[in-house]
Amino acid sequence: AVRVGAPVIGLNDSGGARIQEGVDSLGGYADVFLRNVEASGVIPQLSLIMGPCAGGAVYSPAMTDFIFMVKHTSYMFVTGPNVVKTVTQEDVTQEVLGGADTHTSISGVAHNAYEN
Repeated sequence: AVRVGAPVIGLNDSGGARIQEGVDSLGGYADVFLRNVEASGVIPQLSLIMGPCAGGAVYSPAMTDFIFMVKHTSYMFVTGPNVVKTVTQEDVTQEVLGGADTHTSISGVAHNAYEN
């Protein structure tokens, strides 16, 4: 894409790496992040968050130029509500933690949200 000047559009719906996948999955994320950095400012990078995305699966989209989410369907967070509950004893929903409304109106991570 960089060589020909084509934009990159990522369709994201991922729970992130599984601990069972070990270091290989983390190395794969590193390769993707490097490509994000190399393409930054050279070609447009867009991310469409289509479903729940957690862990490493949200770092690459966060590095792109534009992020679009699906209302009430897509979520972006480093760790989910169950881990938050275990660590902080706080009950939080996926929507509040990393839903489209949260990221378009509070965190500013996403640029727009659309109905499914």
